[in-house]
Amino acid sequence: MRCSTSCGLLLFLTRLVLGSALFLAGWHLVFGTTTLTTEELGVLDSTQAVAVVPAVLGQPALASSAPTAAVASSTAPAVDSKATDEPRSSEESSEPSAKRRPVLRLAFTLHQGGLASPEASTGIAWAVALVELIGGALLIIGLLTRLWGTLAIIVLGGLFWYQSVQSGGMFDVNPLHWAADPQSFALLYAQLGGMVLGLTLLRFGGGKLSMDQFLFGRPAMDPKSDADEV
Repeated sequence: MRCSTSCGLLLFLTRLVLGSALFLAGWHLVFGTTTLTTEELGVLDSTQAVAVVPAVLGQPALASSAPTAAVASSTAPAVDSKATDEPRSSEESSEPSAKRRPVLRLAFTLHQGGLASPEASTGIAWAVALVELIGGALLIIGLLTRLWGTLAIIVLGGLFWYQSVQSGGMFDVNPLHWAADPQSFALLYAQLGGMVLGLTLLRFGGGKLSMDQFLFGRPAMDPKSDADEV
């Protein structure tokens, strides 16, 4: 079966939808901000797993913030600390001291989903974020489509397992009641839909309207299909 113009357009739309979704999700994970509780930060910081990559992007390392606060409190005059103890605690609780990259929220979710260590979950979370950011951009233009389609399937499959199955417990609930939790319901089917789009790109490539076709002259469909048709 030869890929017609309409087929190339459908593959372009597939790349555009999946690529833009991955790119925007990756951009948010890497450059956005979210709030983590002290307990969550303590879990991630237990092995100093979050102090490496955020520092590269200008994010203060968590491991260095606690000792600094401890030194500052220990060197403060005793009279001042007694006089201003309650106001300081109320101000500190209202300060955005727990603002971190959303990729760390993903790391905590993965750790809660069953990964062995905060170090492993943090590393995987950053790998997911970079695959989404870079792979999403390259899928939009159709460069190395099959490679990024495969990585998208792996990433979305992993997120499906840890977020929807393990943490969300969607399959512990009657499927007829899934829609009662709109956020988990939408996340579940967004991940499944993304994997289907990734499988489509893995099977058929980027199509005629892609950089792969322009640079490498790759057929949009397998040559075997043409032989079978004849």
